[in-house]
Amino acid sequence: MSDTRYDVFHLTFVESTSQDDSPRFARLTRLPDRLRTESWKQINRNAPALAILLKDPFLKAAIELFDADLYIEAAIVPCLPGEGNGLKQKP
Repeated sequence: MSDTRYDVFHLTFVESTSQDDSPRFARLTRLPDRLRTESWKQINRNAPALAILLKDPFLKAAIELFDADLYIEAAIVPCLPGEGNGLKQKP
C-alpha cells in the first residue's frame, strides 16, 4: 500500500427548495468592469474553491461554446443583484 497522498479539490452543489422570496442567483457573465473586479474579490474571499473552478479553461471553453451565462449563489457575491428565487415555476 502506498503512502502517497493526493490533495483533491471538489465542489458539492446542493439544490435548495427554500420557500423564501430572496434572490438565489447572481449572474457572473457580461458584467461591467467595476462589478467584475468587486465580484471576483468576493468570490475569492467567500468561496475559494469556486474561484479555482472558475479559472478552469474547460469551464471557460464551455461557456464560450454555448454562449452561456454563468450563475452562482447570490450570497457569495453580495455586490451583484440577485435574480430569481430558486423555485421552478409551475406550468
